Order: sequence, then C-alpha cells, then structure tokens
Amino acid sequence: MHGTVKRIECFTERGKLKVQALIEDEKNHKLKALLPSREIAALVPKYVLLGENNKANAAILETIQSILKRTTVGRKIRIWSYQGVIYFSFLNWKNVRFFPENP
Repeated sequence: MHGTVKRIECFTERGKLKVQALIEDEKNHKLKALLPSREIAALVPKYVLLGENNKANAAILETIQSILKRTTVGRKIRIWSYQGVIYFSFLNWKNVRFFPENP
C-alpha cells in the first residue's frame, strides 16, 4: 500500500528516537505509521548531529523534527506492517530512470 506523509512527529521512547507520521493512503484514509531506524539514519545521520556521542540533549529533537519535516512531508511512501506495527518507508530506486538533461 502507498500513501503520502501529511505530518511528522519526533519523540523518545525509553530514551530512543522514534519518528511517527500521519499518512494519507490511496483511499484518503488517515493512519499513523513509524519510520524504521535505518530510514531515520539515512535522513538524519547521527554522526553529523552528535559526532561520536551516544547521548543527546532532548532539545535536539526540534532540529531533527525540522529536518524530517522538510524531507518527508508531502512525499509518497510505502506502508507496511511487521509484527502488528505499521511502518512507512520511502520508495526504492529500482523504478527510477535517469535521462540526459538535453535530449
């Protein structure tokens, strides 16, 4: 199933970063889904924001949310479920075709 990200929210759960989005699916139904850690890491590289630190001040969540809002809201995504949890991820590259700038 596919949908579009309408809103994004960052929060912590047991001290770990979680990202949840409000998604509108193809039938205009709204649902909430989580972004997997590997996708978060691709969009918000830990090393860029924190260096080698493994602890972060909660104030950085606002910065992370701002980055994710700019990079996810309005994008088409894939929705899937694993062990009863709904997730979303970005469409893969296999269907992307590149073409010359001046054909």
